[in-house]
Amino acid sequence: FPDKGDLERTAFPAMANDGVLGAVKYTEVFWKSVDTYKDLEEATKSIIKLGGRL
Repeated sequence: FPDKGDLERTAFPAMANDGVLGAVKYTEVFWKSVDTYKDLEEATKSIIKLGGRL
């Protein structure tokens, strides 16, 4: 991965061109993007509400 730059604009396209980028599709799972502390708080609340423990 590059020391500087943007994964979506540099590393991922290069990996796709090299044929080494893949994906996996999951079903019936919980997914929440966590980019900020507020996102983390919301994800934590959601997990607890769904019956999970932290």
